[in-house]
Parts: sequence; C-alpha cells; structure tokens
Amino acid sequence: MDNNKKRLLGFRLDPNNPYRITPQEVSEEVYFALGRPIWRHQKKMQALGRCCLPDLKLLWKCDGDCELCDFKRNGRTLPLNRERENANGDTYREGDLMPSDELTPEAIAVDRITLDKLLARLTELCPDALAVGSMMTDQDISQRKALELLEMNRTTYRSQFEKASRQVCREFGVESIDELF
Repeated sequence: MDNNKKRLLGFRLDPNNPYRITPQEVSEEVYFALGRPIWRHQKKMQALGRCCLPDLKLLWKCDGDCELCDFKRNGRTLPLNRERENANGDTYREGDLMPSDELTPEAIAVDRITLDKLLARLTELCPDALAVGSMMTDQDISQRKALELLEMNRTTYRSQFEKASRQVCREFGVESIDELF
C-alpha cells in the first residue's frame, strides 16, 4: 500500500457539540486498527437499514456511535425484497421506515419465538454454527478467524451451513432466512 496516502478517521473533539465529527489524519496502522471495527459495525447497520451514510468518501464521518450520528435512521426497517401494508393502507418497501408504533409487544414476542425456533433448528442441522456465530459477535471477529480458532475447514463449514440454511428455509416456508424478519 502507498504509505504516503492521506488516512482520515473521524473523532468527536468538540465537548460543546458531541454531534460534530472532525476528520483527523492518522497513520496507516492506526487507521486500520481503529477503522476496521467501525466499518464492520457501519456495514451491519447499513444492512439493517439503520445507517444511511451516502458515500464511501465520507466513511471518515462514521465513528461507530450511532446514537449521535446524523446518518442514523430511526424506526423499524424491512428486510430486503419484502413489502408490507399497515392498517392505514400504506405500503412499505425495502429500506423504508415503518412507524415505531407498529412494534407491539405481541409482534416482538412472535419474532422472538420464531428466532428461538430458527436457531434451535439451525443448531440441530449445523451444530458448529452457534459456536462460530457466538465467536463472531462476542469477540467481533470475522467468520474466517472464528473458524481458524475453532480449527475448522472453512469450505466444509460453509457447505454444511448453506445446506442447513436451505433446509431451514424449506421448513419455514421461505426463500431466504431474511424473509422471517
């Protein structure tokens, strides 16, 4: 890599305005050490529809603190390729925000029960999936690193996981696990 390239990360330096992010030039080592976990988190939030940072050129504006971010989206978002109509007849599509009053305790309970059943069945079909997933979230590491630590073959694991995912989708009557939520 080009060591002369300017590397910027955003920091909240103004104690009077915690929403303001100031770009600071950092070394390449610091850039990747601090940036990677932030970028991973930001990518997850974008996948969930909770981050609308418009351009990779503005990536320095993300410091991983979603609560203070100008690009935070509130409300419940819909998974990809899904439409839903509310009681008023309004249709919501991928990336649209649903009013938060539609998050009822009953809906949350049903989602939790479905998730528990899904995880239980997935664990039956691919017992290593829970261990890998737990390591990825608890230690904030990649799937590849988790598999290395567990001394598992990545290709074999992915094949088993994909086969288990297809089986779960058939049993739950969906084309993708994302459709369940």
